[in-house]
Amino acid sequence: MKKYRTGNLVLLSLCLMITALSCRKNSNDSGIAEIDNGVMSIAFSSRTGSLVSFMDISGSWEWLDPNVSSGFPWEIEFTEAAGGETINAGDAGKFRCSKPDSRTLILKWKKFGNPGIRKLEVEARICLDSSRALSYWDITVRNPGRKEIRQLNYPRLSGLREAGEEYLAVPQWMGQITKNPRESLAAGGGSGRYEWTYPGLSLQCLSLYNPERCGLYLACNDTLAWIKNFSFT
Repeated sequence: MKKYRTGNLVLLSLCLMITALSCRKNSNDSGIAEIDNGVMSIAFSSRTGSLVSFMDISGSWEWLDPNVSSGFPWEIEFTEAAGGETINAGDAGKFRCSKPDSRTLILKWKKFGNPGIRKLEVEARICLDSSRALSYWDITVRNPGRKEIRQLNYPRLSGLREAGEEYLAVPQWMGQITKNPRESLAAGGGSGRYEWTYPGLSLQCLSLYNPERCGLYLACNDTLAWIKNFSFT
């Protein structure tokens, strides 16, 4: 069995409340699994595992744009020899979530339609710090089939809401800051993309922020320094 595991991704944004052994259901939407620690909350669809809310409670800022469809937290790309297929959580025939403690969600996807990956299983674990605006994202992929994985993209935060005067900070050499990165990408025509590779970057992190409103810091806790990409689209 082939097993791929990424390093933990730390998200510092700006999650906990009840202890339960199953996903907590939101009073307004029975299909929501949520964790909340008073300063930050994260919520997924309990039917598909799509990310539906990423909330900075202390700053009253919802990072996900409500006008954009919910995105799935991971994507797997297979090698050209394996057909070059790309799948995401929406391709799973079965999904379930559990809440082993009040600060943790475990999301599991399996039973994919393609015969070559029918036994593929993906498990994501999202944990919150007890009091800080800090979350840990971990993923495990079990791939007993013959289709080789080229790249695993995780976590994917889709539909980030615009925060106004934004800056994108990246540790490129001595450091690089891009003002209003969305405008810069749009100016290039169509849907552009910024992407950086580590090793190559000086550190395993990047940050998107508005100095007067909110900030999102992403970093990998990977002491083995595996090759990885950071991207902003």
